[in-house]
Amino acid sequence: MSGQFKCPICGKKVRALTLLKMHFINAHRGNVIRKCPYCPLTFDSYDEFKRHVLNVAWGGDEKHQALAYLMVRHSAPCMKQYRLNAEKVFYEE
Repeated sequence: MSGQFKCPICGKKVRALTLLKMHFINAHRGNVIRKCPYCPLTFDSYDEFKRHVLNVAWGGDEKHQALAYLMVRHSAPCMKQYRLNAEKVFYEE
């Protein structure tokens, strides 16, 4: 892959998915994200946003699974699929 990965919250571009995950954790974790980038819902706290993303991801939505990959530090069994989705969703040529 010769393109970049784009942050769904602020649009920052980095050259590797691992760098995007580090950016997301450092720049956005704990901050209030008022609107989901993939649906019309709004939130009053980061925890509400995270709960929404994880619930929708569990239901199978690829974009929310990709976002969940950025938000979660542990390596649960589902993270392999979430990572594959993140590679597709955030990658730009």
